[in-house]
Amino acid sequence: DNHVGININGLRSVISAPAGYYDNEDGKFHNLSLISREAMRLSIAYSHPDKQLNVTLSPAEFLLPPRKPLLSWNQDLSPYLLEEKYFGFTASTGSIGALHYLINLLTSPGVEYPSIELIAVPILPPYPKKSYDKIKRILAVCLTLAVIAAFVASWIGSVFYLRHKKVKEIIEEWEIQYGPHRFAFKELFNATKGFKEKQILGRGGFGQV
Repeated sequence: DNHVGININGLRSVISAPAGYYDNEDGKFHNLSLISREAMRLSIAYSHPDKQLNVTLSPAEFLLPPRKPLLSWNQDLSPYLLEEKYFGFTASTGSIGALHYLINLLTSPGVEYPSIELIAVPILPPYPKKSYDKIKRILAVCLTLAVIAAFVASWIGSVFYLRHKKVKEIIEEWEIQYGPHRFAFKELFNATKGFKEKQILGRGGFGQV
């Protein structure tokens, strides 16, 4: 999701907040989208006397970080700030993937941002599409066609069945006068209880009933 978090020697954030910044004038919170393809500035400041870590996020055109930090965490980081240490950015797990590029990195005790020619910032390449996205589209098309084919086949079968049933139920004029001379297989099966010998009704040139 669209958030910023602080992770210290682990994958679980000790604190997190939606991506954005607090306005210096009215203190109103403004959301920022991490997948907007817009350049942003991130400030990470640690005060050893106060044992406080502050993180601010703002649009790239800001020359000073917002006065109110987005994240503030009180912890003594001396055990982690060794002679050899690592810091960086990681992406969170989720259903949407994204690529983030570090355009400029500055380590300084000051709080003022260096000016950046935003026009000179290269256009970020599009996020690479994974091969399974194409497979998903193919499967979706095949499934849609299969459903349509099944619906058409069901409709055709229903039409043939209704027509056959209509023809089957037509009674000839001679049947009205002399009585029915034809019976459905189901009627004969039920009448003879499965064509048992005791239920035989008669014999003819073409078999027995």
